[in-house]
Amino acid sequence: MDKLIYHQLKKQLGHHEHPCFNSLVEILSGPTGLSTGGYPYMGGKAYGQFLNGVPHLFLKGRKIIEWIALLERELPSVRLIAKQLDSVKRSLAVLRNMVFSAGVTAPPDLWLIRQVISCLQDLGVFEVLSDHGFHSVQDISRKLKLDPHLLSVDLKFLYSRSYLIKNSEQYGIQMNNAIKNLLNLKPLETVELETNWVKLIADHIKGNSQLTKAIATYCQLSPSGPESDEGHWVAKSSDVELGYKILPIVLACRVLNLSSELKKGENVYKLIPEKPYAELLYKAGYIDESGLVTIYGERVFTRGPGPFGIIHTYRTYMLAHKKALRGLMGEHWVVRGENVAASQDANRKSFKLANDALDRFCYDYGFSYNVFIEHAVGQGEALKQRLQLSGDKNIQYFGADLEDAAIEAAKKFQADGLVSSNTKFISKADIGHPEILVSKIVSAGFDSEGAVMMVGNGFHEVRGQTNGKMIDIFKKYQESGLLLIFTEESGLSDQDLLDTAWNTYHAGFRYVHDISGQGLRPAVDREEDEIYSWSKCAKLGGYLVMQEYTSKTRSIFPYPRADGYNPSISVTYFCVPKVLARRYGVAEPE
Repeated sequence: MDKLIYHQLKKQLGHHEHPCFNSLVEILSGPTGLSTGGYPYMGGKAYGQFLNGVPHLFLKGRKIIEWIALLERELPSVRLIAKQLDSVKRSLAVLRNMVFSAGVTAPPDLWLIRQVISCLQDLGVFEVLSDHGFHSVQDISRKLKLDPHLLSVDLKFLYSRSYLIKNSEQYGIQMNNAIKNLLNLKPLETVELETNWVKLIADHIKGNSQLTKAIATYCQLSPSGPESDEGHWVAKSSDVELGYKILPIVLACRVLNLSSELKKGENVYKLIPEKPYAELLYKAGYIDESGLVTIYGERVFTRGPGPFGIIHTYRTYMLAHKKALRGLMGEHWVVRGENVAASQDANRKSFKLANDALDRFCYDYGFSYNVFIEHAVGQGEALKQRLQLSGDKNIQYFGADLEDAAIEAAKKFQADGLVSSNTKFISKADIGHPEILVSKIVSAGFDSEGAVMMVGNGFHEVRGQTNGKMIDIFKKYQESGLLLIFTEESGLSDQDLLDTAWNTYHAGFRYVHDISGQGLRPAVDREEDEIYSWSKCAKLGGYLVMQEYTSKTRSIFPYPRADGYNPSISVTYFCVPKVLARRYGVAEPE
């Protein structure tokens, strides 16, 4: 810590009160730098202080964002040399990014936590765990007659959010007020779980007054006991309940295409009824006392629907989770429905990077193609972008997906002229069975060799993944001659997730894929990881993964780790099959 920076900030900015002022000033006084990608970072000690000493979810997050803005306005008057001022500015930028990120990524995890806690309460799991000591998954499963795999997934999830403690492979509970209050939350009733609140809230906002009583009941928050902010990043029961309630409201606004209108300073009540949403929106930090959207709220309304919608698609799994733990669950599948648009929001940026990389590859190697495919089609975002870039005179477009809802959404885009009129749609196309797609392309009179296929977060949906199975899937696409560009979010370990706190939604993302039989993979290969990375699977399937056309989002951790391990949030991989590599003189990476 730079003591001069610390004392000058305290002396000249101390009138800007904040409950965590001293901790924040210490963080701002720590070492900083810029990554090779140009992103600011802070030191590991400062990052730890932030996680363990600065509450930053919902209204507390909004207050930090406003505090940062005040400091930035007065920072030029602080008596520091230029180098020190630049360091403080970098710290403020990292702080703002972490708080904004938590605002977008915490609610999906909290929405899941509320339901997992409720389910395990009903089944008696916490009664067993509350007994002194640690308990193995096998012992708990045997005692309560539960499915050991699914119970393990639940306990890993709660451990990764720091609600449980672990000794080797056994779990326990370290009781404190926060945990006690959480376990005392009233279990969710079946009727509440069965209700699609996104749809009901959207209908209510549109003016269905018959829903007013039900929505008013839904929006009521339970009283909570005293909750210390010590170990604050273990979200309290009030945070958990608020995250559970607020997620459907944000998604309903997206369904009604209101997200882009909810900008800073806009009166939210011009778009949605004041009652009964005002309390939730205020406590979430999205609006101020007058009902005006805050900058924090604008960020969530704009960027939240992507991760919110992706997690909410697993609502059917959460509804059946208690039965599944008892071994009574039939076959389920993700139901995207009204959230197709929301989940597609999350892929827009990665598809732009993918299309840019494709154009650069075509220019650099003289590559051309006449077939363009988007698999896991969503609303057809990749198809839409490609049409804008290349038109449809010399390209035949295909859109493939397992779900009819996704195909129908893409067809609506086609009817509006946003997706090419020549697009052929392939339904019931499991991405884990390449032969389905390839056979449809061939039967339509086209060659798969030299075709381009883009996938936005689709390969993780392959059920029953093993390293060998994924390698075989990539091998079949590769042998078909498909140039493959795909995006996947990075799979993280328990310790990674503990260290990220609420800075990503990877804990919930991993959880929903584990309970549905899907699988995430890491972006980086480490000796201790039994699961191969996406890149390694593609390479072993015969693809050349070209790093110069592969793009990455920001790193998971906003500080340099001692072991150098800091994977990106997600990676868009650019994979060239052998037949095209030979034809266009693409050298195999060293």
